[in-house]
Amino acid sequence: MIQEHHKRDDVFGLSRDIPLNYVTREYADKKFLTNLRSQKHVVLYGGSKQGKTCLRKHCLAPDQYILVQCVNGLDSAGLNASILKRAGFEITQSQTKTAAGKNKVTAAFKAKLLDIGIELGGEKGTETQVSVVTAPLELDL
Repeated sequence: MIQEHHKRDDVFGLSRDIPLNYVTREYADKKFLTNLRSQKHVVLYGGSKQGKTCLRKHCLAPDQYILVQCVNGLDSAGLNASILKRAGFEITQSQTKTAAGKNKVTAAFKAKLLDIGIELGGEKGTETQVSVVTAPLELDL
């Protein structure tokens, strides 16, 4: 049997990666993934060093979530604004719509004693341009 040797800091301590001592908790991981499939928001919360980041990194790829750090004093409006900003939400600052075109109507009436004829013609052309100016959502911290 070959034993693997690891440095203490690879197993214990702070790391941005999932630590080598991470233990898959079948119940917690399964419940987390089940709740994600429910198409509702999932909030991981708890005290420091409880495994929130490891659970997220173990179960999800970086492009599958939006990470928002909640700090003291953050109200629900601030939280929603943070989520929208992280999701790339943009605010429409202005929208301009211009229309240009031409209208031409021609009409002729011909009358003869036994034969009555009518000629009608028309032409219409319209060009529409829409210009939208957007900006990323800005947060006033």
